[in-house]
Amino acid sequence: MQLFIGYHGTSKQNAINILKTSFTIDYKKIGWLGTGIYFYEENSEMAVEWALYKCKSAPKDVIRSEIKIPAEEVFDVSIPGSKDNRFFHELRRKLVEVELSKKNLDITVKNKKDFDGKTYNFICKTKGYKLVRAFTYTYTDQDRSTGLDSRVPNGIELCLKQPSYVQTKDSIYAKEDLI
Repeated sequence: MQLFIGYHGTSKQNAINILKTSFTIDYKKIGWLGTGIYFYEENSEMAVEWALYKCKSAPKDVIRSEIKIPAEEVFDVSIPGSKDNRFFHELRRKLVEVELSKKNLDITVKNKKDFDGKTYNFICKTKGYKLVRAFTYTYTDQDRSTGLDSRVPNGIELCLKQPSYVQTKDSIYAKEDLI
């Protein structure tokens, strides 16, 4: 088993609901790492940054979670050249070739960023992975205001496909509002 500590930035109301029940997955939404619940690994500051951006004027919160998952259910592309990383890029290349030549797979996307997410979803569904781990870049307010961004990762994100692997969940701002 592997243990991950993840931080999930959200609105205060969503945090209250999550703490009372559980995390839920919006299966219509495809993120960078596919469909699932997103956490920043060992990085509460990035979760705060995300909550401040995503929730605008609503009160915000960050949930600290312990995620315990069998190692064989983790698809970790964080190391270039690793087995999982190579597999992702080989499959992605093949999917692009099929899409360009045969047009028979449903890998159309709303924007270019969705294609990787659909590739992760395909891999997780066919191989039984329940968590994707990857270095990512989360846009900052400065990026949004200047139009500049970076390709250099500023965190590790976890995309959990199975909420039952969350062992604990606690608000890190329970006594105060994140402004």
